[in-house]
Amino acid sequence: RESSLTRRNAALVRREAALTRRVATLEQSREQLDQSREHLLESDKHLLQSRQQQERRVTAQDRQLTSQARQLTSQAHQLQADLHLQTQTRALQASLAAETRREAHAEQGEKRLERRAGREAA
Repeated sequence: RESSLTRRNAALVRREAALTRRVATLEQSREQLDQSREHLLESDKHLLQSRQQQERRVTAQDRQLTSQARQLTSQAHQLQADLHLQTQTRALQASLAAETRREAHAEQGEKRLERRAGREAA
């Protein structure tokens, strides 16, 4: 009976050793999981900060581009107004030139008439 108890005791000791090893393995796995979780949390924090910085940069760029678009729109309106004035100026210059030619032509006609009248009188 004693040898049966010894064998049973030895089996229990082996089982206890196996369970102790299993507990140690599980604790080691838990530590690794905890470390992985910590790394993931840290990585998540860095990603969040990076995304927030990127959003701030994009917002600043958007503001800058909106401002540039307003300036370009204003310049386009000014150029349109300048072009309109230029067109009006050219039209007035052409009209003035035509009027000047008509007056010169009329003066030449009057001088011809005066010369003819002078020749006929003589």
